[in-house]
Amino acid sequence: MALKASVKGVFDRASFVLGYGSGVFQQASRPKGMPDLLVVTADVNSFHDSNMRRHPTHYSKLALTFPSTVPRLNRTRPYTHFALDAVLPTGLVCKYGVIGLADLKSSLSTWNSLYLPGRLHKPIALLE
Repeated sequence: MALKASVKGVFDRASFVLGYGSGVFQQASRPKGMPDLLVVTADVNSFHDSNMRRHPTHYSKLALTFPSTVPRLNRTRPYTHFALDAVLPTGLVCKYGVIGLADLKSSLSTWNSLYLPGRLHKPIALLE
């Protein structure tokens, strides 16, 4: 899968990366869209620290000016950080969100919010 190769090694602090939506799974009646990715990490702080250095264009100027706000928001709203129209080093243009592994487990087992389960009720692909 070309998408899998495009994501491999991009997020060095990711536990795994899931892909979902029409950009990952072609729909017969629609052109292929932009891939949606969910990056799952055991340590949100380390992930954002590393990711901001490696991919600063994936963050707003406010986030880069006050980098401690991103992990803090990610803890209070587990999937707050979304990079829209992110260009990966492989050239892939995608959207991705970041969530801590513990928050993913909690969200999928308690449904404390339907935000994440609503995205993952679709087919998903394990990309890394």
